[in-house]
Amino acid sequence: MSPAESAIEDPGAPKLPQHRVMADLDRELFESYRDFRSFFYVERDGGLDSATKELLFIAINTAIGNSDGALNHVDTAREAGVTRAQLTEALSLALLLGGAQSWVNVGVKVAQAWIDAE
Repeated sequence: MSPAESAIEDPGAPKLPQHRVMADLDRELFESYRDFRSFFYVERDGGLDSATKELLFIAINTAIGNSDGALNHVDTAREAGVTRAQLTEALSLALLLGGAQSWVNVGVKVAQAWIDAE
């Protein structure tokens, strides 16, 4: 069974490779991690909407040099309604905070993934 098929059967199944390894190592560890992460995706009255959260995930991951983390949020950001202009602003903030190296190591990959999906 492919990972996509198992995710359809079990919506709580790990989808990313690093999460599958965690689940293979210890399912309870993965489930605890998944439950912890779910807290951050809930929209609350007066809080951040999903699009803003996705932009923050991308910008922060870019600024700290985590390309896998930033790239994991590109499609979700698009699905949440993030625009190209909003992504550009988020990446410019990451460049300001993380320096040119954050653009070279991560920002360009995020920008290319966005362009490729257009």
